This record gives sequence, C-alpha cells and structure tokens, in this order.
Amino acid sequence: MDNFGLFDKDMEEEKDESLALLMELRKFRQQNPERFREIRNLPLRARAGRKDKLRDQTTISFVRNRRRDGFYYVHPDKTVEELSFVEAARIFHANAKEKNVPLPECHHDQVNAAVDHYHETLKSEAVRDQIVDNQIGPNERKALQFLNIFIAHPTLASAEEKTHLKHAQIALRKAAFGKLQRDLVKLEKAQKKDKLKPAALLDKILEILSRYDFSSYDGESAEDLNAGLSAADLEPVIILSESFSSPA
Repeated sequence: MDNFGLFDKDMEEEKDESLALLMELRKFRQQNPERFREIRNLPLRARAGRKDKLRDQTTISFVRNRRRDGFYYVHPDKTVEELSFVEAARIFHANAKEKNVPLPECHHDQVNAAVDHYHETLKSEAVRDQIVDNQIGPNERKALQFLNIFIAHPTLASAEEKTHLKHAQIALRKAAFGKLQRDLVKLEKAQKKDKLKPAALLDKILEILSRYDFSSYDGESAEDLNAGLSAADLEPVIILSESFSSPA
C-alpha cells in the first residue's frame, strides 16, 4: 500500500498550522506593538515555570546556532525528544492571563540534557555529511551560506525542496557547474537591493536550480554545512525554555 499521500497530508497540515501561527503573531504585533517589542527584546536564556498536570516535571527548550534550530522536549527521566516547529509551538503557546510559577528543581538539568542532545546531533551530522574539500573559494562559500539560510529555516522549504538545496550545495563543493555559484551570488547581491520576501526569494533560488541536473547526487550525503562558520557561530544558544509542574 502506498502511504506517501498520508505523509504529504501531514506535511500540508503542518504548513497550514505554521501559517496560522505566523498570522496570529503578525496580528499580535499589529495590535500590541509595544508589548511585541518588549518580548522581542527579552534576553537570551529566557525561562518560565508553568502549571500543567499532564506535563509535570518536563521541560521544553528552543536551542539554536547559525546552522540549525532545535526544539527539545525533555521527559522526567531526561530522555530527549526532538520536536518540529509546529509541535513545539503547540506546547509554547500560552494564554496571556496564565500566571508564571517557580521553576521546578528539574529545570536546569533538563535544559542541560537538551543542550547535550543538540551537541550530539551536530557531531553526528558533521560525521555523516562531511565532504572533503580544502579549496573552496569565497563565491562558493557565499553561495553555500545563502542556500543554508533556507535549509535551516524550520518551515519555509519543504523536505523535498531542502533535499534539492542540499544537492545544489554538493554540486557547489565539487565545482560541478561553474555558472551555478555565479547565479546564486548574483541573486544574493540583488536581494540586498530588492528585498524580496523569503518565499519569493526561495522560488527564485529553486528556479535557478531547475536549470541544473543534480540527479547523480541522489542518496549522497550533503556537504559539511559548517563551512564558513566560526566556532562562535556554531556554539548553541538557549533562546527560550519552559518547565512544567503540577498545580499545587
């Protein structure tokens, strides 16, 4: 039985829910500009305690660096579950009237477990995806970083589109198509003037990639996405964490 249609349906439902969340955020920003600015300017490592009987003694954390975003739900036994953007948003979503409560004792240990899991994921990806290439030029590097913006975005590109973007990165690292990096760098420079919306910019990137045949890279690992990023860029930062405890 072919189940691909079911996966496509799930993906579309997540896209719809993601769009609804972004529209809710846009509406909040329009109606509460001062409050939105206060929230946006909260310091990193913002944390909160919340009451939730069903999630008692658990923690959700948003961790990121310049390469990837990570949403992690840590169970009472410190097992870590990686979540999608939409799954995490469902848990982070709170009523404005909800009262903050003290952090449970498990908070710091569970946040550390999430960060450790993030580190292990990065190490695994580096081993899995590494392609040896010591002669990459500045334009290729700029094109790689340009593509990586859309690969790292949690919802903008579909899984299939991200695979296509990663195949393009392999081609760039192998210098398979001389014009590819020039086309991408040209678009990246033009974007600084035209200021296209991310979705429109992604469409233009995909239109460029459609001119090239990446079929030979099917099943091949993507290149080391750390290329061009410093150690500071790769160090994970805890953006937000919340721990839950049962109501007294």
